Amino acid sequence: MRLAAIGDNCVDFYERQGWAYPGGNAVNVAVYGRQLGMDTAYLGWIGTDTFGDMMQEKLKEQGVETVRMQRKEGKTAVTYIELVDGDRKFGGDFLNVLEGFVLSDEDLQYLAGFDCVHMAVWGQCDACLGRLPSKVKTSYDFSNKYDAPKIDSLAPYIDYAFFSCREDNTFTRNLLKRVKEQGAGCVIATLGENGSVAYDGKEFTAIGITGAQAVDTLGAGDSYIAGFLSRALEGEPLKRCMQAGADKAALTIGHFGAW
Repeated sequence: MRLAAIGDNCVDFYERQGWAYPGGNAVNVAVYGRQLGMDTAYLGWIGTDTFGDMMQEKLKEQGVETVRMQRKEGKTAVTYIELVDGDRKFGGDFLNVLEGFVLSDEDLQYLAGFDCVHMAVWGQCDACLGRLPSKVKTSYDFSNKYDAPKIDSLAPYIDYAFFSCREDNTFTRNLLKRVKEQGAGCVIATLGENGSVAYDGKEFTAIGITGAQAVDTLGAGDSYIAGFLSRALEGEPLKRCMQAGADKAALTIGHFGAW
């Protein structure tokens, strides 16, 4: 299976420790997907600074295709992070060169050659939805943007819609049901230590987490998405897809940095 992840990238910078890791939702999903055996690509913009050098080098090391990744004069996007009891606390976000990111006609032609295209609410890629061939599945991470106006207009073009919630409760289930009714294919909520829950239009499916010692939770949600897609694109049952996501997330939280 071929998976393209498009839009956001950033360097996760732990300022207190002086650590810098390449990341961002789209980049992470591409890397995790490659680790799971898929042919993956990242499409987006990076800067001409040392962080851009690192992003380019590390993606190459991971075997992620970057033929449509472009370098723009300026600084690569960066997110400042602090670790508190093994959990991440976000500081400032600076899009830098990514702020002007747009998909070209050539980018869209390139994406038409993939089995699935993944993007996130921060990726500035919404314009491609509805413009890709129907055979190309789409995956979208809305994170915790439960009331984003764009949900209504984008849902009909999304095969796998992901959200980040806290627990499997009435609010979460109503959210999943609402987005499904707006036209999405399958809607999934990751719940941190409470596992995940999904709705396919007929029933809700819930699973717990795969046990692991949490060192750094950065990238857990992104790795869940990659694990889920690695099975979903093969046509496996929903619960197996969710379990694959949980298993991949458990591996990710066992080390510092997303990957």
